[in-house]
Amino acid sequence: MGSPYAGEFPQLLLAHGYEETVSLLKRSGREDDIPLLEITQALLAGEKSEIGVSYSGLCLTSLPHKKLPEDQVWKRAGHDVTLLIEPGTLIIGGEERKFGVPYGARARMILIHLMSEAFRTGSREVKLGGSQRRWFEKMGISFDGETARAIRDQSRRISACSLKFFWATESGGDIFSKAGIVSSCLLFGDNLIRKSHAQENLFDDTVILDQDFFNAL
Repeated sequence: MGSPYAGEFPQLLLAHGYEETVSLLKRSGREDDIPLLEITQALLAGEKSEIGVSYSGLCLTSLPHKKLPEDQVWKRAGHDVTLLIEPGTLIIGGEERKFGVPYGARARMILIHLMSEAFRTGSREVKLGGSQRRWFEKMGISFDGETARAIRDQSRRISACSLKFFWATESGGDIFSKAGIVSSCLLFGDNLIRKSHAQENLFDDTVILDQDFFNAL
């Protein structure tokens, strides 16, 4: 499910360079981590790198392709893993609103961008750019009204939902992991309070990935 040391790769590369970091890994008996190091090096080469990073559980499963009823749970089985996504609730403008699970290409694009940036920087704090337009530019997509509304909707769904991964083991049992995706919320301009939090959050240019999700990534 990936190396537990991958988060240190950006710092090692910046401090020692690629060749020296490879040598350090070899001397430490960590040759298996070199492919992950190569991915990190490619991501560090530029913010608009074509290489994306995704958590293994999401690679082996998928989001729904089309919109589901707002209260419907999504279940998808992959090789040795089953994904369960549950809808969530946010409070916007003082009103409680339920959001269905994220779906479609735009939701996948948002997730890949967040995961790639977190992996590239070794931090669960992902800089978005402070506005929708700058965020869209970082993701490499054009900015227009319809796209903005769609991205906004998928961002809310991602902010509200929770994920559960059930990993099969060699003994036939399950390793269960549960996490939200973000611990702050992807909204532009709306006052928002998570149902489980007391404080108000305004959109910022930094989104913080959930700690458990970041660790899994």
